[in-house]
Amino acid sequence: MGGDGTINLVATKLVGTNIPMGILPAGSANGLAREFQLPSSPDLILELIETGIVREMDVLKINDEFISLHLADLGLNAQLIKYFEESNWRGKLGYAKLLLKTLWRTQRVRVTIETDKEKIERKAYMVVLANARTYGTGAVINPIGDLHDGKFEVIIVRKLAFSVLLKMIFRHKPYNSEKIEIYSTTKVTIRSNRKTYFQADGEYLGRKDFIQAEIVTGKLKIIKPAEDAELSLEKQAIRHNFLSNT
Repeated sequence: MGGDGTINLVATKLVGTNIPMGILPAGSANGLAREFQLPSSPDLILELIETGIVREMDVLKINDEFISLHLADLGLNAQLIKYFEESNWRGKLGYAKLLLKTLWRTQRVRVTIETDKEKIERKAYMVVLANARTYGTGAVINPIGDLHDGKFEVIIVRKLAFSVLLKMIFRHKPYNSEKIEIYSTTKVTIRSNRKTYFQADGEYLGRKDFIQAEIVTGKLKIIKPAEDAELSLEKQAIRHNFLSNT
């Protein structure tokens, strides 16, 4: 019971075991619960434990120190989370207010990114390691995310527009592909020219200039709604449209 950070702590102990995890979302942002389309009512969650299915999901292993179930990132969003933790504001309105502060202060970093297929050098405001599709706010950062496909996506945010970010947060629309690049991979190494804010599953983890991550397939058992055994029609449509345009 908790938000993404609490769920991450429990999952760390359950990865590689046969113990399934059920989630009762109770955080300020419940990204993983949103990804699985879990109900927020405790009664419905208890019912789900009886009627749902157990399915194995992938996790990200990062720097041989910790895991990420949902989303980890370097740069803007991690800086936003740090400000969020230090403030008394909560919910989407809190995120929106602190987003202005973050955009005012954030700077691009020079990153070198090596995936399992290519090497990329960019100046970026944010680099996301996305096992899932959406942030807890509902913002769609990874239209092709799938927690069970043996891959994750590296998303490079090269340009920023406050209006676009607000649409992602409040209207849950996918990002503008002209400003953001996406690469599917099974592993990645990221080096930046300076130490930059880093977070995983909503928990600020300090400043990093080196990140190494790899997918660990099917190592966490999770209880999901039976009707969510496959991608929903909406997710399939978004995924199809994205792949057909790239």
